[in-house]
Amino acid sequence: MAHTRNWVNTDPITHSKLKTIPGEVRDLKVDIEERLAVFFYGFTSGETSDGIKYLPFWVQTTAPTGAPNKICMYAKISNSKAALKVKTQDDVEIRIIERNWGILDDFALSNNVNLRARNAGDNGFIDILKVNAFDKPEFYSIPVLPGSNPTTDNEACRKAYVDGKTWDHGSQLTGLTDHDHLQYARGQVNNVKIAYGLTTLNGIGGATVTLPFSFADTNYAVAIAVDYAVNDYVSVNIRSKTTYSFVIYNYYNQTVVANWIAIGVA
Repeated sequence: MAHTRNWVNTDPITHSKLKTIPGEVRDLKVDIEERLAVFFYGFTSGETSDGIKYLPFWVQTTAPTGAPNKICMYAKISNSKAALKVKTQDDVEIRIIERNWGILDDFALSNNVNLRARNAGDNGFIDILKVNAFDKPEFYSIPVLPGSNPTTDNEACRKAYVDGKTWDHGSQLTGLTDHDHLQYARGQVNNVKIAYGLTTLNGIGGATVTLPFSFADTNYAVAIAVDYAVNDYVSVNIRSKTTYSFVIYNYYNQTVVANWIAIGVA
């Protein structure tokens, strides 16, 4: 609001006559009321309460410097808005955040610095979490989760909940064929495929095994165990591997049954 008179500390002049003093005192009261009544109770006729109505802060271009045993409060622009701030005696600037403004840059903790809270005895601090040097959230210690069990995706699990879970492989695999069992096991390891079978070799020569699928390359492994009737030395090996087939070669002139299994990356 506009003031009736400018604030002049040198008025009234020393040679004023006594008869002007009451008027000058009244003028002084008006001047004080105009400047303080809008901010404080008790400066307007009829107001019997005391206290602060509100305090406007003009935005400062630079923050004050912290001083021992003093707390400075002031307004300063943050993210294009006037924000109320406090400067501690250690010259640390703290912004008093307004609801619904969101997370502002000048309110964020520095990287690799823990968010803290007072302990139960109110005589120390407990570090909670931080964003580490790799820009990943990191808890200072393992947090205690609620006693309830997770019910939806992306909910965290307590140790007790995980320890209490066992894989009932019997019920999981009931009614599956041997090949299905292997297919189920394959599904537990990303990008791994398994095939197996029996191939009969009648004497010297090779037999081609065609796989039910293709591997990503020819670096898959093949293991062979042979079964034969004659008690004699038997030698077989693998030849001509492709991504979808290989050859089992028998070096001896007798019939053998080769049990084979192929494991590799899809």
